[in-house]
Amino acid sequence: MRPIEEFVRETANSAVLGVGGAVHKITGGKHPKHLFSKNVPHPFIGTDVKIVSKTDDCTTIAKFNPDGTISDKEFTVLLATDMHVDRDNALIYKAMDMLYKHIADVKPDLVIFTGDFLVTDYQQLDSVQFARFMEDIGIYWAFVFGNHEAREEKEFHKYFMLKNLTKYEHCLTKIGPSDLFGYGNFFIDILNKDNKVAQSLALFDSGRDIYPRYCEEYNLPMEYAHSYDFIKENQIVWYENHIKALQKKQEDVSSMLFMHIPVPEYKEIMDFDENEKPIPTGKPTDKGDVIYGGMHESVGCSKYNSGLFERARAMGAVAFFSGHDHINDFAAMYKGVCLAYVQMTGYEIYHMGDKFGLPESEWLQGTTILKIIPDGGFKLKQNFTSKFLK
Repeated sequence: MRPIEEFVRETANSAVLGVGGAVHKITGGKHPKHLFSKNVPHPFIGTDVKIVSKTDDCTTIAKFNPDGTISDKEFTVLLATDMHVDRDNALIYKAMDMLYKHIADVKPDLVIFTGDFLVTDYQQLDSVQFARFMEDIGIYWAFVFGNHEAREEKEFHKYFMLKNLTKYEHCLTKIGPSDLFGYGNFFIDILNKDNKVAQSLALFDSGRDIYPRYCEEYNLPMEYAHSYDFIKENQIVWYENHIKALQKKQEDVSSMLFMHIPVPEYKEIMDFDENEKPIPTGKPTDKGDVIYGGMHESVGCSKYNSGLFERARAMGAVAFFSGHDHINDFAAMYKGVCLAYVQMTGYEIYHMGDKFGLPESEWLQGTTILKIIPDGGFKLKQNFTSKFLK
């Protein structure tokens, strides 16, 4: 029945968007209000990036010069998270407009969204118009699930949402191996001018919650049930096998990991007292070195540590990127690895305004700019939306 349901849903999406587009044209853009892909200006920008090769779970890309050779310039990745596109059309327009302003400002080579992006009652429809929005811009992009897009790791609507996205030319997201936990586990390998992988980007479905059956399946204490989810053993082995395969081709392989829910090691960076007044603010520990940013809520990680951090560190990982905690935005070095929060991007969420009454000029909304150096190094920068406020 799945192919039939898939066909019906895809046909329905196309029909609704087609009718909506016609109404939008007839009414001079006044209706329907939910079509952010029509109502938010997003002119074409374009890219110098090309796809070099593809497998079922990996896309290899590179930035090219006009003469067809691979560029030796830095590769720029724009990171966004927690857009929480939901029900308030005005806030949806604002979030998408600000997202476009960030993209136009940075002109990145790749955009990565680390989850909790489309949480509307019409996810399937909105995933299509979001994909069209990004395709119009003409820059490669990728997406991983957060804990709010779906309630189960193998729900069909989660699969179908990815099917909506992955059929678009510039979307590098893959549904991923069927034997892994969740949907949307995939790699993006970035080549340098020597035709070597400068960075292998591993993107994971980090799930939602630890269900009681997980406690039985993974031999966890039942007290862990209903806490945030974790990266599973089969996902870790899949990551290790990809890096090992690269290591057979080149001596040093550098990798970065992207997921929505942070790994427990983020808790080691700062001490946090949620009762501190007027604004709870984490204090750096002696276990890590803070690069930038702050902590204004506890780390929303799993109670269970599946060992991903240490095993990735052993494989040469240099950085982890997560979303999920809207008012944490620090980046820090811990045991030689960078643990970074992606700057949250949306407005239909809790933030520094509704939590602590700060003016919008002091909110944390924005994006994170990751610059990958051809030799495997990298640089990070916060990019705040406040710069675009009138």
